[in-house]
Amino acid sequence: MKQELYVNGDVVGYSLQSRHIMSVLGKAYIYRSPTADDVLRIVYRGLSRSCGLSQDEFVSGFHSGSVWMSKKKGQYTLWMIYGLLRGRIREINSAYLR
Repeated sequence: MKQELYVNGDVVGYSLQSRHIMSVLGKAYIYRSPTADDVLRIVYRGLSRSCGLSQDEFVSGFHSGSVWMSKKKGQYTLWMIYGLLRGRIREINSAYLR
């Protein structure tokens, strides 16, 4: 599966890293589930290039339609990313409890 999305028609790659998750949701044990805006903020932090957008412009651009996930087969949708993040949060929390 590819981790790419479209920003104003340009394809931009992103990565989901633990440091990005912890910078948005908390530094130690993560108590809350991420919201859709939290997921977008985490994706923004993992972009390979920001295309001149701030984090708030990126989130509002997603809601207005200038930033969108690809609908092609083999691409992650927003809710698939949400599922990946929930799994990564479980890993972070279990590592914290050890």
